Amino acid sequence: MKSHLRELVVTVLLGCAAAVVAPASVAADLGIAALAVLPRGQLDENLGTGYGLGAELMFPIGTGPLLIGGEISVATYADERRPFFDDLDVVTSNDIANFNVVLRAQATSGRVQPYIDAIIGFKVFQTESSLVDTCTLCDEEILDTRTELEDSAFAYGVGAGLHIELGDSSNFFLDTRARYTRGRDATYLTRGSLSDENLEDRLRESRTDAWSVHIGVTFRF
Repeated sequence: MKSHLRELVVTVLLGCAAAVVAPASVAADLGIAALAVLPRGQLDENLGTGYGLGAELMFPIGTGPLLIGGEISVATYADERRPFFDDLDVVTSNDIANFNVVLRAQATSGRVQPYIDAIIGFKVFQTESSLVDTCTLCDEEILDTRTELEDSAFAYGVGAGLHIELGDSSNFFLDTRARYTRGRDATYLTRGSLSDENLEDRLRESRTDAWSVHIGVTFRF
């Protein structure tokens, strides 16, 4: 993972993991999940399925079934590599990041705890190219990085999922959920190798609606 968006997600995941082992006076749910993003409508005509990682941190509102929190995720829908010169390659990464505020209504007890979500936030589309040294006697080294395109769109949606208690612990859950988000127009690049000659041909602008499917684990602390 070489793009700035993915580095941001890794940083957030590490910070959330540290929060699990740190003492806390406020109960919270920390979730980490793998996900697939399935574009719909006009977006589906231009992009393929994206795969990535996400994290969320949710806090209860009082003692009832409501929680509020935030989530961040990033999925890659295309990764292209092409030779540039000698031991140098150009690697182009196309990513979709999501930054959302989540309001959740969830069952408060039981081994299986269903929930529903209301989501509001924005999506970021980024295409980034890196110049990589691929010499056979050394690890790959990124020599230079350039953001080819970046745009964002307001988004909102709904989702539903299940927390399934794992083992005898009431603080560790399997988390599965599906989401549908409606996204406003954004500009992005379609899949394929990137060169100055074909940049304009690959530009698209459309609504950014998508389904996403998540599976991961949630820690309650």
